[in-house]
Amino acid sequence: MRGHKLVIIGLGHVGDAVLSNAMTIGLFSEIALIDANQRLAEGEALDQHQATALPGVDNIRVYAADYSACEGADIIVYTAGPSISADQAGVSARNLLATKNAAIIREVMPKIA
Repeated sequence: MRGHKLVIIGLGHVGDAVLSNAMTIGLFSEIALIDANQRLAEGEALDQHQATALPGVDNIRVYAADYSACEGADIIVYTAGPSISADQAGVSARNLLATKNAAIIREVMPKIA
């Protein structure tokens, strides 16, 4: 079931975990990485490209991209957004996090469509 294209938006802890898993499950021939920090996306792409030499990791085209890479994607995984630390885990912090995430989603979604 190769030949599918995955786009990951946001390369923090969650996006990085999605990328690592996607590299090993054998579903994708192409993975585009989008992050507000373009250099981070480029670094992750290079790291994962070099990992294709490891046993159990398929030869997958991994690259830093912009939102135009969403066109023709089979799956888009959106993981972008701020995080909160354990000492901020109260209700008010969660409300603030939801507010920030909503603003980011409103900014990003038009770029995907």
